[in-house]
Amino acid sequence: KEGMANQLGNLGILAKTRGDLDEAEEYYRQSLAIDEELGRKEGMAINLGNLGLIAQTRGELVDAEKYHRKALAIHEELGRKEGMASDLGNLGVLAEARGELIDAEGYYRRALALFEALGARPKVEKMRGLLQRVRDKRGDSPSSESP
Repeated sequence: KEGMANQLGNLGILAKTRGDLDEAEEYYRQSLAIDEELGRKEGMAINLGNLGLIAQTRGELVDAEKYHRKALAIHEELGRKEGMASDLGNLGVLAEARGELIDAEGYYRRALALFEALGARPKVEKMRGLLQRVRDKRGDSPSSESP
């Protein structure tokens, strides 16, 4: 069953890549159900994050936030820093979309610190770019604060 959950998750990724959000969501939900049945928390967190991205893409920000918060809680429990950083970055995107720029900056800063600790250079650069975008929206000068 563990292999089936993984394959369903992979099919979800393929469907999302093709732009079929309904199919992707169904695969992620099936994978999540198996992971829940097996108690595979890491798989649960990944599927919750993917469901959050689907909701985010659809503009369903409340649902997206619920999924990302659940994923974050599991990643924190497991100590998975990369997952935590991704979830925090996604929560930052949601906060920014709602115009909650101070909250967005906080999420991006936390994600940046984790990605820096992991040495994930491309993701560090992405978070720095998102932080700068929030600063620009707030009217902060680039040199007023370091990331």
